[in-house]
Amino acid sequence: MKFKKLLIVVTVIVMALSCVLLASCQSKIRSRYEKVTTKYKNGVTDFEHGWSNYNNGYDKEGNIVDKLIQSVPNEKQLLHTDNEYYNFVHFGMNTMTDKEWGDGTETVDMFNPQVVDTDQWCKVFKDSGSKGVIFTAKHHDGFALWDTKTTDFNVMNSGYKKDIMRMVAESCKKYGLKFGIYLSPWDIHEPSYGKAGGINDINSYNYIFYNQVNEVLDIVRDIDVELFEFWFDGARASDAEVDEGFEYAWEDIYTLINTKFPNCVIGNCGNDVRWVGNEAGYVRDSEWSVILTSLPEDKQQSSEEDAKRLGLHYESNDRGSRDIINAANKISADWQVKYYPAESDVRIRTKWFWHKKDKVKTANQLADLYFTNVGMNSHFLLNVAPNDKGVIEEKDIKALMGMKEIVDKTIQQQVMPVSVCTSGYNNGKIQVVDNSSAPMSVLNDGVYGSDNYNGYKLPDNGYIMDFFFNDIKSFGRIDIREDLQYSQRVEAFEVWAVVNGKWKLVADNTIIGNRKIFVFKKAIKTNQLRFVFKQSRSNPYIRSVQFYEF
Repeated sequence: MKFKKLLIVVTVIVMALSCVLLASCQSKIRSRYEKVTTKYKNGVTDFEHGWSNYNNGYDKEGNIVDKLIQSVPNEKQLLHTDNEYYNFVHFGMNTMTDKEWGDGTETVDMFNPQVVDTDQWCKVFKDSGSKGVIFTAKHHDGFALWDTKTTDFNVMNSGYKKDIMRMVAESCKKYGLKFGIYLSPWDIHEPSYGKAGGINDINSYNYIFYNQVNEVLDIVRDIDVELFEFWFDGARASDAEVDEGFEYAWEDIYTLINTKFPNCVIGNCGNDVRWVGNEAGYVRDSEWSVILTSLPEDKQQSSEEDAKRLGLHYESNDRGSRDIINAANKISADWQVKYYPAESDVRIRTKWFWHKKDKVKTANQLADLYFTNVGMNSHFLLNVAPNDKGVIEEKDIKALMGMKEIVDKTIQQQVMPVSVCTSGYNNGKIQVVDNSSAPMSVLNDGVYGSDNYNGYKLPDNGYIMDFFFNDIKSFGRIDIREDLQYSQRVEAFEVWAVVNGKWKLVADNTIIGNRKIFVFKKAIKTNQLRFVFKQSRSNPYIRSVQFYEF
């Protein structure tokens, strides 16, 4: 107990400061453009120090490092990494009543949209570059948008009388999108809500909720569309009436989903993808996927007081750096980490459901959100709400297509190096340690598990990767991705360019993770780029590096 109390004290101090910083930034949209933070004197470089011979003073191997790099994604988390950008759809009773949360007074006759063109929704999303749709099949008001036997408060008893969830899933399949489900655990309308008991107790809410999950899963299986994410919200009103000891039957629900759809991640109140901690799309400067969990169960929006008390609240700005890991280790070796990547849910408008006078974000704002989520190791879950007629409005479409145009412009012209080599500092100078074909493999961004996938492990004495081009190029964007099969390892790195015959530091960052995107406001003109991996948890594994000219 003494160790646990000390750990609480240390982590609370670290996190309290970072919570303030994150809270102050949540209302902002971060700029997409790279700003160098590392400072060197004029003409000075630090090529002599890298992860393999210095590692910024941190251990590059040992018990702590071994424990960290053993935290790797499971198969479904690994598959989910390439989804990157996908859409939320909040549509339902609240769309008709002009509310964000229902209050229990709604009746089925209030739901009677004119069109509900799910093909239009999915075509818009596909055209915007989205990989999938997470549909709000039931929000907190309890109105079910599928043909269900669990409640009369459902779309089939409304004036519309069509299974909208099935329609969305069919449209996703038609347009080549993956399908996801958001099912609110909190249910204002359901009389059994808050009644304790297991999934086989017909008087308990878990009996109802478990069967709702089972029903929607069977619809997806019937349509034969890929279910990529099941999203559970932990929100609940403070005055909701629940029995003493009432808890959702999460383990039974997780097992049900995992059994029927082994490749489906469970998000937010799940163990596969975590909430980033705000609804502004603002990721941390270092968004770790390997995060310290230690004592509390990390259930996002539930058990907030325990998480705050332990300094591991979802708003905390440091969830996985070496400093916080080392602080925990000084108190006790009984600390734990898990692979738990971030997902940012953010709205195209100011609210989740459609409201007539709600303001739409601009294409530039959406593009900034894209680059600073997808490009900073967080999944980008962008909510787009159809209107009360059942269609996405033109101003939302214009903003989405504008975002796509901005993003596409940065990748129109990919540039391939003519050669790649890896070096280290040996015998008082920079020396090449690997000029084989192996470093060239990072130029091919293959798919995990496919025949064309081949990542690159930096050698024990190499921390510099040089990329040579046949002539001067004008670089506007650079992407780098880690091979996450071996965990998230890189803790600090820099990008240098030969500009007018001299080395210039053009980009830097702490983490890479699934993808780090550098976008330059002013093009970098060079024929040689150099990555210097300054700090890592053992050897870095690189999945790909891609270069684009403006």
